[in-house]
Amino acid sequence: MTKKIFLDTNVVLDLLSMRQPSFNDCLTIFRQIENKTVNGFISGLSYSVVFYVISKEIGKTKTLDSLKKLRLILGISPVDSKVIDLALSSDFKDFEDALQHYSALEVKSDLIITSNIKDFKTSLIPVMTPKQFVQGLIE
Repeated sequence: MTKKIFLDTNVVLDLLSMRQPSFNDCLTIFRQIENKTVNGFISGLSYSVVFYVISKEIGKTKTLDSLKKLRLILGISPVDSKVIDLALSSDFKDFEDALQHYSALEVKSDLIITSNIKDFKTSLIPVMTPKQFVQGLIE
C-alpha cells in the first residue's frame, strides 16, 4: 500500500515561492507524489492560505493556475466540525497547526511533512522536515 503523506501549508509555500533551503526537497516530494510513489494530501484550509500568500508574489492568475495543478495531484483532507472541535480542545500551541494535524488524521496520513517540526510536538502522527523525508528516500 502506498504511503500517505500530509503536507503542511509551509511545504507548499516553500515550493511555490521557491524558498531556500527547502525548495529542492519540496520539489522532490512533489515529484514523488506526481509519480504516485506516495499519496500526498493537504488540508482544504491550505488552499486559502497559499492563495493569500502566493498571490501577493506572483498575482492572482498565476496563483490559481498553480493551485489547479496542485489539485490534480494532491488529495484534500477535511477541515470540518470534527476537526475544528478536536483542534479547539487540543494541546497544540498554534490553532492552525492543530487544524492541520487533525485534518491529517482524518485521511489516515502516515506522516506529516512540515518545515516546523517544533509546532507538532504533540502530534499523534510521525513528523519530518522535507529534508528528512528526502534523505529517507535516498537511504
